Amino acid sequence: MPPFLRLYLVLFAALFGFSAPSIAVDAPGVRKNSLGVTFQEIRGLPVSFARWETRVSDFEIFVKESGYDWNQKAPFAQTADHPVVNVNLADALAFCAWLTKKDHAAGMITGSQLYRLPTNEEWDVASGCAAPVSVRGVAAKPRNLPDEIFPWGTQWPPPPKAGNFSSKELGVPDDGYAYTSPVGSFDPSPTGLYDLAGNVWEWAWDEASRASGMATLRGGAWPYFRKESLLSAYRYAVPETLRKASVGFRIVFEDKAVAAGLVASAALGDKQRRELLTASSAVSQEEIETKRKQLTQKASITDEERKNATARGMRTGTEATPFVNSLGMKFQRLPSGNLLFGENQVREKEVAAWVAATGRVRTQKTSSAQTEAQPAVNISWSEAKEFCGWLTDREHYMKTITPDASYRLPTEAEGSAFPQKDLTEWCEDAAPEAPGERIVRGGSEGDLNSSPHRHLREGAFRPDLGFRLVLTNPRLQGP
Repeated sequence: MPPFLRLYLVLFAALFGFSAPSIAVDAPGVRKNSLGVTFQEIRGLPVSFARWETRVSDFEIFVKESGYDWNQKAPFAQTADHPVVNVNLADALAFCAWLTKKDHAAGMITGSQLYRLPTNEEWDVASGCAAPVSVRGVAAKPRNLPDEIFPWGTQWPPPPKAGNFSSKELGVPDDGYAYTSPVGSFDPSPTGLYDLAGNVWEWAWDEASRASGMATLRGGAWPYFRKESLLSAYRYAVPETLRKASVGFRIVFEDKAVAAGLVASAALGDKQRRELLTASSAVSQEEIETKRKQLTQKASITDEERKNATARGMRTGTEATPFVNSLGMKFQRLPSGNLLFGENQVREKEVAAWVAATGRVRTQKTSSAQTEAQPAVNISWSEAKEFCGWLTDREHYMKTITPDASYRLPTEAEGSAFPQKDLTEWCEDAAPEAPGERIVRGGSEGDLNSSPHRHLREGAFRPDLGFRLVLTNPRLQGP
């Protein structure tokens, strides 16, 4: 689990009176339950996905311990580590309810935590066909996605080790399995999940399906080979009662209290984030409203607290007494307006905190000679904006800044108040003469230094290109 997410859960526990997830942590971003199933956090979702499909061994334990009436063996040989098949929607839901009760009784999860089936929206994000939004303290803008994307990427036919499909019909080398394969036999998806494509169809279930008697299957299966059925976005609508030798399921882990808090927090701001979270979460509107009221009450910081500099570190920021945030970054107030300007460029140690908290992999690594106290370079504009969103979310939850304050990049005009000579820095401004490019200011000895109006692609990296932050605070008005 990323360090900041751990801190965030502890803070929510302290504020709202519930226990942080006690399901075992197996590795960073991975949890493990009583059946030995590991769960992977997915960037952009308030749930963690089982890394593989529910196995024959898992379902056999369920049937034995619960006395559930099920005897639908596969018509071909399977071992304990193959995915269970011939399960309908009711079977999968019963398994989730049993496992939730089992792990709760064992003290592995709390009363607000549960196992369930993923929704279609969650499956979309996990398989790469929907862009994540700001969740878990990570701000991610919707990105332009290819028209055709598969759980393994965009290549067609599927590359070797992409999954268990009908190899002969695809015209690719035999994958070695005539029917199902042991879970995890093929390469994981970019999100760390096995068999999202192929092996068995997986049940997805959400509010839209509950009254219709229909449900959705996702991901394709071992006998399938048609391109459209393997697309990440493909939804196969079938009766809830369907049992087939190509149908299984995967579960997710959710803490409803945390999910309700996330949705309630989003309800105070980003509409897009709120809509995705509401659609993908199993929490009720009543639970969301309760958390929203708690957030509104607990997150308010009065002007008197700010003036007395006791609002968990929030200061007006002066040259003599700069505002210092939770990462130790110092900000001074500009002569007028409601802006605090970063005294220094964002350093390697602050970017390292973002990477550790979110699991984000930097697209372009810095030189090994770069120390944590030096400015972070080789950062794209898009990455700088993600950092701003993450830091804003982090400090809202920690109450280091007021709810209406936020971090962003400075505009070119604002940057003139703090001349920059050492490094080129990103600005918030779009370059009007160059779509997809952003203004940069300052400069090192590089070739940009002589240009009066400079801009670079949003995804550009340079060893002399970094960024600085400003903190906007509408409560700070006038000189």
